[in-house]
Amino acid sequence: MFKTLRADLRRRIVGVCFLNSATESHLVPGRLKVPDRATWCATVLSEVLSPSVVGAVSLLVVGYSATRLGDSGPAWAVALAFGCGGPPLVYAVKSLGGCGSLSMHLLEWRQRLATGLIALVALVVNLGLATGFHAPRRLVDFLAFSAGGIAVASLATAVWRISLHTAVVASLLGAAGAQCGLSVLAGLPVAVVMGWARVRVRAHTPVQVILGCSAGLAWAAFYCELY
Repeated sequence: MFKTLRADLRRRIVGVCFLNSATESHLVPGRLKVPDRATWCATVLSEVLSPSVVGAVSLLVVGYSATRLGDSGPAWAVALAFGCGGPPLVYAVKSLGGCGSLSMHLLEWRQRLATGLIALVALVVNLGLATGFHAPRRLVDFLAFSAGGIAVASLATAVWRISLHTAVVASLLGAAGAQCGLSVLAGLPVAVVMGWARVRVRAHTPVQVILGCSAGLAWAAFYCELY
């Protein structure tokens, strides 16, 4: 009984992760073929550590660091996480027809560019609101840093499909870690795991993953030099 329920749950998860994806070889007419464990884990990692999720977590980390300075950081961080991460996530889900893998479907450069522009507009709007309503300075600076990074990454991914996942993980987690007194390389271990996941699911080549990670670390180092 337990094995049957577990198998059914796994099929449902795989169905969400791989339906209409670039890895259609996993699908067999009339039935869903479960991929190997490594590919399944890589797909789940790509979903859990999607750019929108990483951006929201980074804002919460920066909000926590602002609290240590006596600012009302967490409340602002939660509001900004929804305001900045929500619009691009909604667009991605809508462009996929309401289901599928957010980490593997945006293969067309127009979709990637549109998602980046929507994220940039959301960041700029929330940056204006945060500045106008006197949000903690750390959060305002972090939003400005994120907006600049998204602008550069959107232009880059429109020309060549570098790994936006690894770039976002390396840059935002590195910058957020630096806000808490950690090294700018704080996001590197997670970026390495994400890079393996992106290559495993055949969403990127190793070169695209390495370039994305390098660009993210460079942007995080630039942020730490400024702030």
